[in-house]
Amino acid sequence: YPEFAAVFAEFMPPDTRAPDGTALRGTPAVVGPLEPFELCRLFARLWRERRTGRLFARNAADAEWMVAFREGRPINATSNLTEEAIGSLLKAQGLIDDSAFDEAVEFRRTGGGRIGSALVNLQKVSKRDLNRALAVQAMDRLMAVFRQSAGIYRFIPDPKAANDEMRLLASTRDIIETGLAVAVDPREITAQLKVMGDPVLMVSLTDELADGLSDEDKG
Repeated sequence: YPEFAAVFAEFMPPDTRAPDGTALRGTPAVVGPLEPFELCRLFARLWRERRTGRLFARNAADAEWMVAFREGRPINATSNLTEEAIGSLLKAQGLIDDSAFDEAVEFRRTGGGRIGSALVNLQKVSKRDLNRALAVQAMDRLMAVFRQSAGIYRFIPDPKAANDEMRLLASTRDIIETGLAVAVDPREITAQLKVMGDPVLMVSLTDELADGLSDEDKG
């Protein structure tokens, strides 16, 4: 067996070896059911391990989302749903109308690029308003993932995910708390978080804050 290991080691690419020459195993994908508390555990784990990669989620109706992580922090989210597209969001916020959207579609058809960039180039929306809308869009997509009660997720390590545009500006803990708040009854959240016991999910209180809380609140 040591002889076979030595032979295979000679055929391993240099970047797959540790400094002592032994082979390194690739980080495996993480797979699980698409459910709010499972996502809670996953996000806490990815933050604790400072993982970089992409989370792919699919529900029972074949709707799909992708969340990019940089060192354990969610930075962007996309989906294949038409109602979550930037054009629909901008129209819902009253920033553009159907005529402006149609112009952007035609501009994109001839000049390429994205709808958002086309709207900025046509001066139908400001860059600031577009960036704000894109941040809202990313958070809405991420919250939609937490709302799913059936489906599957798969996290795949990918260093290139670190290069994705940062649209999600909230901390990992804030995202976890918001995701659970939109998907689960508060009493169930309290009960489940106590059972999980993950340090990422635990609240630490200063003495000043603790003085203003009841024993029940502290628990």
